[in-house]
Amino acid sequence: MKNRMLLLLLLISGSGFSQLNGQSLQDLFNEFHVSVNRGIGAERNFFGAGLGVNHVFRADQSLGARIGLQADFYHFWNEGVSGPEFNKYESRSNQHFNALNISVPFGLQVNFGYSVRYLFEMGAELGVNATTRYSADIHSSFSVPGVNEHVNSTMNLGAFLGFNLGAGVRIPFNDEISLLVKPSVGVQAYVSGFKGDALTIGNAYAKLTLGILL
Repeated sequence: MKNRMLLLLLLISGSGFSQLNGQSLQDLFNEFHVSVNRGIGAERNFFGAGLGVNHVFRADQSLGARIGLQADFYHFWNEGVSGPEFNKYESRSNQHFNALNISVPFGLQVNFGYSVRYLFEMGAELGVNATTRYSADIHSSFSVPGVNEHVNSTMNLGAFLGFNLGAGVRIPFNDEISLLVKPSVGVQAYVSGFKGDALTIGNAYAKLTLGILL
């Protein structure tokens, strides 16, 4: 299932960029960025970083859009005792999820300004968890109090859908390159499979994106 989702994402991004007939690969991507983000308002805290490429349409017009391909690393953690999410006879603490996600982001932009261009963006992303390393301390209800077992495993968080809102600025560096600074907030929701049980994982985050527009 995971391999099929990865293939689907590549097909979606490829079909979007194939509309730019006669252009080289270098021309397909005119924005490059890195980002850092932090979870907000959730029991599962997380910190993340990512990088991506986009094609931005009509950056010099009032209404624009972008579509891209993005890779993000997230570290989710929950130090407190939780559960029973996985098994009704146990609880878990010190949970850590180290996840690598691949996604296709797309968004609509409102641009204004002259030399320095300001933008508001409303966007979404469709993605899949490529891999996740999971670790936790397990406390069984049938045993004496304390940590009964520490587990390390690989799990699949499955597909996810996200929505985001952002505002940013493009500052001309020279005649060919503009610097992008864009803070944003967003939400994501996953449906994972772990030991046959479905687990919905959602999070909200604040992100800072730094990039260049060619």
